[in-house]
Amino acid sequence: MQQEKNELEKNALTTELKLKEAELKLLKAQVHPHFLFNTLNTLSELVYTDAKKSDLFIQDLSSIYRYVIENEENDFIELDKEITFVRQYFNLQQAREGQKIKLEIELSDTNKIKVVPVSIQILVENALKHNVKSEENPLTIRITMKDGEIIVSNPVQKKSILEKSTKTGLSNLKNRTKIITGKELIVSEENGIFKVRLPICR
Repeated sequence: MQQEKNELEKNALTTELKLKEAELKLLKAQVHPHFLFNTLNTLSELVYTDAKKSDLFIQDLSSIYRYVIENEENDFIELDKEITFVRQYFNLQQAREGQKIKLEIELSDTNKIKVVPVSIQILVENALKHNVKSEENPLTIRITMKDGEIIVSNPVQKKSILEKSTKTGLSNLKNRTKIITGKELIVSEENGIFKVRLPICR
Protein backbone atom coordinates (compact mmCIF):
# COMPACT_ATOMS: atom_id res chain seq x y z
CA MET A 1 0.00 0.00 0.00
CA GLN A 2 2.79 2.38 0.98
CA GLN A 3 4.75 1.42 -2.12
CA GLU A 4 1.74 2.20 -4.31
CA LYS A 5 1.32 5.59 -2.58
CA ASN A 6 4.99 6.40 -3.10
CA GLU A 7 4.70 5.46 -6.77
CA LEU A 8 1.67 7.74 -7.21
CA GLU A 9 3.50 10.64 -5.55
CA LYS A 10 6.52 10.03 -7.77
CA ASN A 11 4.36 10.02 -10.91
CA ALA A 12 2.59 13.21 -9.79
CA LEU A 13 5.93 14.93 -9.23
CA THR A 14 7.23 13.80 -12.61
CA THR A 15 4.09 15.10 -14.31
CA GLU A 16 4.40 18.45 -12.50
CA LEU A 17 8.03 18.81 -13.57
CA LYS A 18 7.14 18.05 -17.19
CA LEU A 19 4.40 20.69 -17.08
CA LYS A 20 6.83 23.24 -15.65
CA GLU A 21 9.36 22.43 -18.38
CA ALA A 22 6.69 22.83 -21.07
CA GLU A 23 5.53 26.14 -19.56
CA LEU A 24 9.10 27.44 -19.39
CA LYS A 25 9.75 26.53 -23.03
CA LEU A 26 6.63 28.43 -24.04
CA LEU A 27 7.65 31.50 -22.03
CA LYS A 28 11.16 31.46 -23.48
CA ALA A 29 9.73 31.23 -26.99
CA GLN A 30 7.79 34.45 -26.32
CA VAL A 31 10.96 36.42 -25.47
CA HIS A 32 12.32 36.17 -29.00
CA PRO A 33 9.42 37.71 -31.00
CA HIS A 34 8.60 40.22 -28.23
CA PHE A 35 12.12 41.64 -28.33
CA LEU A 36 12.17 41.76 -32.14
CA PHE A 37 8.77 43.47 -32.36
CA ASN A 38 9.69 46.30 -29.98
CA THR A 39 13.14 46.88 -31.43
CA LEU A 40 11.86 47.03 -35.01
CA ASN A 41 9.30 49.58 -33.87
CA THR A 42 12.15 51.78 -32.69
CA LEU A 43 13.98 51.32 -35.98
CA SER A 44 10.89 52.17 -38.04
CA GLU A 45 10.68 55.55 -36.28
CA LEU A 46 14.39 56.28 -36.58
CA VAL A 47 14.78 55.44 -40.28
CA TYR A 48 12.62 58.42 -41.28
CA THR A 49 14.57 60.94 -39.20
CA ASP A 50 18.25 59.99 -39.42
CA ALA A 51 19.60 57.60 -42.08
CA LYS A 52 23.12 57.50 -40.60
CA LYS A 53 21.88 56.67 -37.12
CA SER A 54 19.53 54.04 -38.50
CA ASP A 55 22.47 52.33 -40.24
CA LEU A 56 24.44 52.20 -36.96
CA PHE A 57 21.27 51.06 -35.24
CA ILE A 58 20.96 48.08 -37.57
CA GLN A 59 24.58 47.08 -36.88
CA ASP A 60 24.03 47.26 -33.12
CA LEU A 61 20.73 45.47 -33.48
CA SER A 62 22.48 42.59 -35.21
CA SER A 63 24.89 42.29 -32.29
CA ILE A 64 22.32 42.33 -29.52
CA TYR A 65 19.85 40.15 -31.39
CA ARG A 66 22.59 37.53 -31.57
CA TYR A 67 22.68 37.68 -27.77
CA VAL A 68 18.95 36.97 -27.59
CA ILE A 69 19.19 34.02 -30.00
CA GLU A 70 22.21 32.49 -28.30
CA ASN A 71 20.72 32.70 -24.81
CA GLU A 72 17.00 32.13 -25.30
CA GLU A 73 17.40 28.45 -24.36
CA ASN A 74 19.50 29.17 -21.26
CA ASP A 75 18.10 29.51 -17.75
CA PHE A 76 20.93 31.75 -16.54
CA ILE A 77 23.55 34.11 -17.96
CA GLU A 78 26.50 35.87 -16.30
CA LEU A 79 25.46 39.26 -14.93
CA ASP A 80 28.34 41.02 -16.70
CA LYS A 81 27.14 39.73 -20.09
CA GLU A 82 23.56 40.78 -19.37
CA ILE A 83 24.72 44.27 -18.39
CA THR A 84 26.75 44.60 -21.60
CA PHE A 85 23.63 43.61 -23.51
CA VAL A 86 21.53 46.15 -21.57
CA ARG A 87 24.01 48.93 -22.38
CA GLN A 88 23.85 48.05 -26.08
CA TYR A 89 20.05 48.00 -25.99
CA PHE A 90 19.96 51.35 -24.19
CA ASN A 91 22.32 52.86 -26.77
CA LEU A 92 19.80 51.91 -29.45
CA GLN A 93 17.04 53.66 -27.54
CA GLN A 94 19.21 56.71 -26.93
CA ALA A 95 19.86 56.97 -30.66
CA ARG A 96 16.20 57.98 -30.92
CA GLU A 97 15.57 59.65 -27.55
CA GLY A 98 18.87 61.50 -27.08
CA GLN A 99 19.29 63.10 -23.65
CA LYS A 100 15.68 62.43 -22.74
CA ILE A 101 16.77 59.16 -21.12
CA LYS A 102 19.66 58.23 -18.85
CA LEU A 103 21.00 54.95 -17.49
CA GLU A 104 22.90 54.67 -14.21
CA ILE A 105 24.49 51.32 -13.36
CA GLU A 106 26.02 50.93 -9.91
CA LEU A 107 27.14 47.35 -9.45
CA SER A 108 30.14 45.89 -7.64
CA ASP A 109 31.40 42.38 -6.96
CA THR A 110 29.50 40.88 -9.89
CA ASN A 111 31.85 37.91 -10.16
CA LYS A 112 30.03 34.56 -10.50
CA ILE A 113 26.61 36.21 -10.29
CA LYS A 114 24.01 35.04 -12.80
CA VAL A 115 20.54 36.23 -13.79
CA VAL A 116 17.72 35.11 -16.08
CA PRO A 117 18.71 36.09 -19.67
CA VAL A 118 17.14 39.28 -21.09
CA SER A 119 15.54 39.96 -17.69
CA ILE A 120 17.18 43.31 -16.90
CA GLN A 121 16.64 44.50 -20.48
CA ILE A 122 12.91 43.80 -20.17
CA LEU A 123 12.76 45.91 -17.00
CA VAL A 124 14.60 48.79 -18.67
CA GLU A 125 12.29 48.53 -21.68
CA ASN A 126 9.26 48.55 -19.40
CA ALA A 127 10.43 51.80 -17.77
CA LEU A 128 11.04 53.45 -21.12
CA LYS A 129 7.66 52.42 -22.45
CA HIS A 130 5.46 53.64 -19.61
CA ASN A 131 7.04 56.98 -18.66
CA VAL A 132 7.27 60.48 -20.10
CA LYS A 133 10.73 61.59 -21.20
CA SER A 134 12.02 65.06 -22.07
CA GLU A 135 15.34 66.91 -22.08
CA GLU A 136 14.01 69.18 -19.33
CA ASN A 137 12.89 66.21 -17.26
CA PRO A 138 14.85 63.14 -18.42
CA LEU A 139 13.89 59.65 -17.34
CA THR A 140 16.73 58.16 -15.28
CA ILE A 141 16.79 54.39 -14.87
CA ARG A 142 19.04 53.00 -12.13
CA ILE A 143 20.39 49.47 -11.84
CA THR A 144 21.82 48.51 -8.45
CA MET A 145 22.24 45.37 -6.34
CA LYS A 146 21.31 44.73 -2.73
CA ASP A 147 20.61 41.67 -0.55
CA GLY A 148 20.92 39.14 -3.37
CA GLU A 149 18.72 41.05 -5.78
CA ILE A 150 19.19 43.28 -8.81
CA ILE A 151 17.11 46.43 -8.37
CA VAL A 152 15.89 48.35 -11.41
CA SER A 153 14.21 51.63 -10.48
CA ASN A 154 12.96 54.83 -12.05
CA PRO A 155 10.93 57.89 -11.04
CA VAL A 156 7.26 57.56 -11.91
CA GLN A 157 6.60 59.91 -14.82
CA LYS A 158 3.45 58.28 -16.15
CA LYS A 159 2.14 59.18 -19.56
CA SER A 160 -1.21 60.96 -19.59
CA ILE A 161 -2.27 58.72 -22.47
CA LEU A 162 -0.98 55.19 -22.02
CA GLU A 163 0.23 53.21 -25.02
CA LYS A 164 -1.68 50.08 -25.84
CA SER A 165 0.12 47.28 -24.02
CA THR A 166 -0.37 43.54 -23.68
CA LYS A 167 1.89 43.57 -20.59
CA THR A 168 3.44 40.40 -21.97
CA GLY A 169 7.03 41.36 -21.13
CA LEU A 170 6.73 41.92 -17.37
CA SER A 171 4.14 39.17 -16.86
CA ASN A 172 6.29 36.73 -18.83
CA LEU A 173 9.36 37.68 -16.79
CA LYS A 174 7.52 37.16 -13.51
CA ASN A 175 6.57 33.63 -14.56
CA ARG A 176 10.02 32.77 -15.93
CA THR A 177 11.71 34.06 -12.78
CA LYS A 178 9.43 32.00 -10.54
CA ILE A 179 9.95 28.79 -12.54
CA ILE A 180 13.73 29.15 -12.97
CA THR A 181 14.77 30.57 -9.58
CA GLY A 182 11.87 29.51 -7.36
CA LYS A 183 11.74 33.13 -6.16
CA GLU A 184 9.37 36.02 -6.84
CA LEU A 185 9.97 39.09 -8.96
CA ILE A 186 8.90 41.88 -6.60
CA VAL A 187 7.33 45.02 -8.05
CA SER A 188 6.65 48.09 -5.89
CA GLU A 189 5.94 51.80 -6.13
CA GLU A 190 6.75 54.09 -3.21
CA ASN A 191 7.45 57.82 -2.84
CA GLY A 192 7.25 58.32 -6.58
CA ILE A 193 9.77 55.58 -7.39
CA PHE A 194 8.87 52.45 -9.36
CA LYS A 195 11.11 49.56 -8.35
CA VAL A 196 11.54 45.95 -9.46
CA ARG A 197 13.64 43.47 -7.48
CA LEU A 198 15.07 40.62 -9.55
CA PRO A 199 16.54 37.54 -7.80
CA ILE A 200 20.12 36.55 -8.69
CA CYS A 201 21.94 33.23 -8.60
CA ARG A 202 25.49 32.64 -7.37
